[in-house]
Amino acid sequence: MIIAAEENVFQLQSPQPLLGPAFWETYGWSVAVLIVLLALAGWAIVMLIRKRSPSPAPRLALEAALKGAEGKPDEANALVLVLALRVYLQAIDGRAGLALSTEELAAQLFRLPAFLPARQSLLASLQAADAGKFSGAKIPTTLLIAGVRDALNKVEEAQRVLAIKQLAPLIRNPSTPPALPRNDFA
Repeated sequence: MIIAAEENVFQLQSPQPLLGPAFWETYGWSVAVLIVLLALAGWAIVMLIRKRSPSPAPRLALEAALKGAEGKPDEANALVLVLALRVYLQAIDGRAGLALSTEELAAQLFRLPAFLPARQSLLASLQAADAGKFSGAKIPTTLLIAGVRDALNKVEEAQRVLAIKQLAPLIRNPSTPPALPRNDFA
């Protein structure tokens, strides 16, 4: 097709309305400020989490609570001692949680082998503390301290025995040869 000379292909158009500014031109600064604020908030949260002092090992915390209760045998130190004992029990076995009541914990103590030797002294200590907390009776702190110390010693000994029993199958006498496989399937 041939375009005629008198036809004007390029025609001028009338002025068009101006285009509005693009999104980034309008909201770019506010988006940048929002990103910086979110980054600062995230950094502050991380710093708050990191600044928490790590709690000492539960055994060390229990020993410190025992020394505090022995130094000043009052009800406040007795309650701190019982809380440290509960944290220690949970650290050894998660099934002996802090959220359990004394009766529920007593039921768990019958099932957990690490606590079987110390079951009686643990229950006596926890029940004495409960009597003081809930009935308003005076907590016998000297008996509580003795019960907790006895329970701590028994639980530690049970932990050592259980660790030895778990390692015993792995350790064999090097002077004896390994057992030969048996072929008598009758």
